[in-house]
Amino acid sequence: MATKTSPIFVSNAFLYTLEIIVVPPIFNSGLPGSLVAAILEGIKINVLGKNNRLPYDIKKTIKFIKSKTFKNKRITLNLALNYGSKEEIVNACKKIIKSKKNAINEKNLSKNLYTYNMPD
Repeated sequence: MATKTSPIFVSNAFLYTLEIIVVPPIFNSGLPGSLVAAILEGIKINVLGKNNRLPYDIKKTIKFIKSKTFKNKRITLNLALNYGSKEEIVNACKKIIKSKKNAINEKNLSKNLYTYNMPD
């Protein structure tokens, strides 16, 4: 069966609200049942974005979720937390420049994006 990718992107303008209202209930209170369901349904969960500004318990939970679902192949759910597309592109260009081996082009840029290992 082919892998499907379902991106869910959240604007940085709503990040503070997301952290206060949405993230704790999703990642903490409903985690056990939701995670078991994701594993049983073959859902791989990826979290895109910079997690350095997220609370420690959310980072720990994200790491746990990713470790339990990384082998799943049926469907991929991408959650974008603390994500900015411009920041991602700038970071990808910085990686390319730092490597000193590659020109900045579509192929090299694609290899350095958060979604490098996911189908287009």
